[in-house]
Amino acid sequence: MKVVVIGFGKLGTCIAHILQQSNGIQLVQVYNRSIKTTNPLGLASDVFTNQLAHIITDADVYFITVTDTAIAEVAAQMPRVAGLVVHMSGATPMEVLMPVSSSVGVLWPMKSIGIATRQIAPNTICYQGNTEETTKRIAQLAHLFTPQILLTTQLQRQQYHMLAAVTSNFTNHLYALAQEYCQQHQLPFTTLQSLIEETATRLATTDAKTSQTGPALRGDEKTIATHRQLLQQNAVLLNLYNACTSSIQLFHNG
Repeated sequence: MKVVVIGFGKLGTCIAHILQQSNGIQLVQVYNRSIKTTNPLGLASDVFTNQLAHIITDADVYFITVTDTAIAEVAAQMPRVAGLVVHMSGATPMEVLMPVSSSVGVLWPMKSIGIATRQIAPNTICYQGNTEETTKRIAQLAHLFTPQILLTTQLQRQQYHMLAAVTSNFTNHLYALAQEYCQQHQLPFTTLQSLIEETATRLATTDAKTSQTGPALRGDEKTIATHRQLLQQNAVLLNLYNACTSSIQLFHNG
């Protein structure tokens, strides 16, 4: 199976690496808008192009791994192809790909992709196709990346994407703010590592609402006031503390 990867950032590099390791897959072309000065996968130089007009049209599958905001623009500039075209966005409708091919769909990995990420498993990948036959083909492709695959509608995928932002991106931001606070006050953030891991692991066996603890739940206004005093010089963290305290109290008592 001949495959093209369009976009060679963090996601594109991860996908290209997985495809390189897959039996029966020939990575015939990689598009990137600028000439790459680094080639972490050791691909042959003639595989690369920085011209969408030069995308080959006889490949079997095209993976569009550019940013969400660039997908429609890339699709508009690509030549029309006979192969299957999928984008890898959680929020973007698959219909933006219709100018490119009659067989289109989505493969969205529910995973934070870093510069060194080289696998999707064991995380889930959500998939969708514009026809029943296309959907079956995309399901087969999904299994190249992880055994955990989930057929979703566009709405369900967008809902999962939003929830991924809440449960992963937002919590990571809280960790970043806590790390910064620790640095400012000479506290080792690593002391909190076990608590962080325990809280996340507990979700596998216990309902999050049932597991809630802390001064907000108890209505411990004296402790809450102490916490607020400690955050007087940190407006961002204080605002988040107040918002979360109010949300916990409303959620459990409202």
